[in-house]
Amino acid sequence: MNAVAEVLVVGAGLAGIAAATRLEKRGVRVIVLEAKDWPGGRAATSEALGRPVDLGASWLHGTRDHPLHDRAQANGLALIPFDYDSAALYRAGGEPETAPVDTIDRFEEALERLGRGAKRHDSVKDRMARLDGRLRDELPSALRDFLVATVLEEEYAADVHELAARALEEGRSMRGGDAILQGGYAALYRPLCSRLDIRLGTAVSEIDLGGDGVTVTTSAGRFTADQLILTVPLGVLKGGGLRIVPPLPAPQRRAIDALGMGLCNKLYLQFPRIFWDEEVQVVGYQHPERGRWLSWYNYARVIGLPVLLGFCTANAAVSVEDLDDDATVADAMAVLRRIYGPAIPEPEAAIVTRWGKDPHSLGAYSFLRVGARPSQRDELAIPVLDRLLIAGEATDRRYPGTTQGAWRAGRRAAKVVLNLRRP
Repeated sequence: MNAVAEVLVVGAGLAGIAAATRLEKRGVRVIVLEAKDWPGGRAATSEALGRPVDLGASWLHGTRDHPLHDRAQANGLALIPFDYDSAALYRAGGEPETAPVDTIDRFEEALERLGRGAKRHDSVKDRMARLDGRLRDELPSALRDFLVATVLEEEYAADVHELAARALEEGRSMRGGDAILQGGYAALYRPLCSRLDIRLGTAVSEIDLGGDGVTVTTSAGRFTADQLILTVPLGVLKGGGLRIVPPLPAPQRRAIDALGMGLCNKLYLQFPRIFWDEEVQVVGYQHPERGRWLSWYNYARVIGLPVLLGFCTANAAVSVEDLDDDATVADAMAVLRRIYGPAIPEPEAAIVTRWGKDPHSLGAYSFLRVGARPSQRDELAIPVLDRLLIAGEATDRRYPGTTQGAWRAGRRAAKVVLNLRRP
């Protein structure tokens, strides 16, 4: 098989869908190559629990001027506002946390300011030595570790030793609160996918830029085109399993090496009944291993089923990925029994994610690693021989690590391709 298109898009995640949609609207013949058997990439939605839940991206961070929020509204999709202040916090022994809320708030604000004036090789861990000693001593060490994990490591999917302090100043925040899409992200992209030529189950092994165009070798044969937009995750680029001939120019190679690929995994647990506080949206647990089942989200209010969503992040997520499904559920249930007692029921169903072991992702989302420059996100997106463009959240300097960043990057790459195709 040797299929011909004007433009090939590799990856049917949000960046790939955004790029292909824009090109198709301008009359360009596009084929999208996706290694998995479903679209969505790291915004994949599963209905294994009987209702749609997102395996990767779940939230719309900001509901004003968000391109996907606007699309959701235009399609009449319901948005569920999310309030992070609707929370309950528990110590490692299961006792409710009694530290003053204002002290916790001041510590969180101090963490968020650590990036100010940071140098390129400063890690967040290094900068934590600058925290006010009196403020630090007002909180127990376990609570401090929990706040570091939730405010920083869960946000960036990276350990504070690897996370550049400059990452805290990188990008922008969209206005408005956060929300969850009822129906999951698939409710946004499935209508778009139905109008695109997406070849599922088509893994790309080589991209050849020799000659006048692009030739792509895949598990389903070869494809040729004038240009190609590559939207695979940064983890895949770092993994080295995708061969590009000739090799990428030095700026792109340096950017791939310098930027980090973080890890954040989810565990959905469906129970026969609700045993937690239905009014609380977030439950925090100060696990002795920082980042391990630190945050639980009340998903009953999202999908109408007795479901809790747990998070593992950074180094803890790496260690949990080595457990099988049964051991992962048991590990998480030990935390819930600490909080709610030994009599809580066993889950009836579970969904476990392992983004680090997924060969088509090799991580959750990008972060600015110690020594990297924010400008290297721009360098990663520089066109190669006017034929290859790399796009995705890792290339969006304004909103890295987000769905709006992925969407913007895909549309931006399509615009560049359209300009290149002008006579």
